[in-house]
Amino acid sequence: MRVRYPWPTFDGEWLCGINEVECDLPDVQPAVDSDSFRMSLAEVGDWAALSFTLTARTDEKSPKGLDDELTGYALLSCSSTRIRMPFPLFQRDENPNELQGTIDISRDDLAGTATLVAEIASEYRGTPRIVGRSIPWTIVVEPGPHPSSPASLRSRSRGSTSAPPTRPWSRGRAPTLRLCWTCPRPSRCCC
Repeated sequence: MRVRYPWPTFDGEWLCGINEVECDLPDVQPAVDSDSFRMSLAEVGDWAALSFTLTARTDEKSPKGLDDELTGYALLSCSSTRIRMPFPLFQRDENPNELQGTIDISRDDLAGTATLVAEIASEYRGTPRIVGRSIPWTIVVEPGPHPSSPASLRSRSRGSTSAPPTRPWSRGRAPTLRLCWTCPRPSRCCC
């Protein structure tokens, strides 16, 4: 679902790219997957600080009614540590629909997974407004546990012959639809 605002906005989501990644550990680079918008720091090791450049861009023309100058910020949010950190994004001279900024992350600020999204702002009739948003990136700091399978599937995989629990109507009793709550017997309604 796309949010509609009463001011002009970009129609599509902006694309973000991560490059110029620098880690405090020598010769170590995190896995950056631009196709799935995911950066994995789980295999990096015992890192303390990480820095990279985030570039947000779109091919759309700027909506009419907005100021020519676009600004923005990248919002890094992590529910495990309950942190939301904004990083400024600035317009590049070569392309007016491209914003760029540096993201500096400390290991103490993140745990589990974090989300990084760019939000684009401009002024509309003298008031700053959000006019665009990027596709969110997932930053994996520590991989979570694998999901467990249901109990019935676990017992079957161990070679158990017991069947999963049955419903009452599978034991010979047919389910009854109770249409009247005043009658003592729902199958013979007196109404």
